[in-house]
Amino acid sequence: MKTNKGKMRKITINLAAVAAFCIVVASPALVSSSCATPQTEQEDTTIIREDLGITALKYSSPKVPSSIEFCGKVIDLSRFDRHERMDRELLAFTYMHSTSLQMLKKANRYFPIVEPILKENGIPDDFKYLMVIESNMNPTARSSAGAAGLWQFMQGTGRDYGLEVNNNV
Repeated sequence: MKTNKGKMRKITINLAAVAAFCIVVASPALVSSSCATPQTEQEDTTIIREDLGITALKYSSPKVPSSIEFCGKVIDLSRFDRHERMDRELLAFTYMHSTSLQMLKKANRYFPIVEPILKENGIPDDFKYLMVIESNMNPTARSSAGAAGLWQFMQGTGRDYGLEVNNNV
C-alpha cells in the first residue's frame, strides 16, 4: 500500500511539472495570437524610493491555475504542495530561457519520433512531456537511484513493461 502511495505521489509531482512545461510552451503562442489584446503602454516596473536611496525592479511571477488537464484528467492544484511545485516549475521555465529554449529544440527532434509510437500503443499524447521532465530529453540520462533513459525507468520496471534493457537504455 505504501508503495502505491509513493508511486501516486511521484506521478502527481511529474504531472504537475509536465503541466508547467505545457503551459510555458503554450504561453508564447497564446500571447502572440491574434486574439491577444495589444497593450498600448508598458507598465513602469521601476520602484524608486528617493527617501531611502533605493532603486529596485518589481517582478511578477506567472499565475498558477487552480487546475490543469493532463491525459484527459483534471489535476487539482488547490492543494498547497501541488500549487507550490507548479509555481516552482512555472518560474523555472519562465525565467530560465536557455534551458527552456534547449528543451524546445530537443522537442522538435524527439516528439516526431515519439508521437506515432504513443498513438500506436494507445498511450495519451501528453506522455511525451514526461520525458521532458524526467530526463530533459537526454536518452543517456541516469539518476542516482539507477533509473535510465528518456522516461527514467528502473531496470526491473522496464523489464516488467517489456522494454529493451541494455547498457544504452
